[in-house]
Amino acid sequence: MRTQRREWLMLIILAGGLFVALWWCARVLDRHRQSALAATADLQVCRDLAADIRRLQERPTLADDRANPMEQLTGRIQTAVEQAGVTLDQIIRIHHQPPRRVRDTAYEERPTEVMLRRLTLRQAVGFLCGMTEQDPSLRVKAIRLTPPRDREDTEHWTLDATLAYLVYAPVGEGGPRP
Repeated sequence: MRTQRREWLMLIILAGGLFVALWWCARVLDRHRQSALAATADLQVCRDLAADIRRLQERPTLADDRANPMEQLTGRIQTAVEQAGVTLDQIIRIHHQPPRRVRDTAYEERPTEVMLRRLTLRQAVGFLCGMTEQDPSLRVKAIRLTPPRDREDTEHWTLDATLAYLVYAPVGEGGPRP
């Protein structure tokens, strides 16, 4: 009788252990299933973003078709400077550089160097964003921020930026075509 009671006790303990093991496995399986569902959703988002990138890369770059967009650029720079909370006396230089052919295409890049002094970083970003928002065919090609020389003045920087227009300017007969 004692052995039979012992066997029942062992059987109950074994069944309880088996139940706990099955419960634990089900929880682990559920967590892995939820992770797989989240990974599937993330994969779809990545595929959508990759498709957007491919679509945007295939779209032609905006180019200006005006004969000389530089005529208005100085005024746009002054407007963007004022909108960024910078005074006009902080403009050190606006230098229009000669046009450069973009590889073997019918496009020219017309860069302009702009140097502003004593700007906060917020003003520098505001100026650059203001420039590109005004005209989508204008791009920021290069940015150089120089820290203040005065160690006590840690807020004001010097911004040296190169802005460039992409202009449709086909070469004469026999030249590249768009």
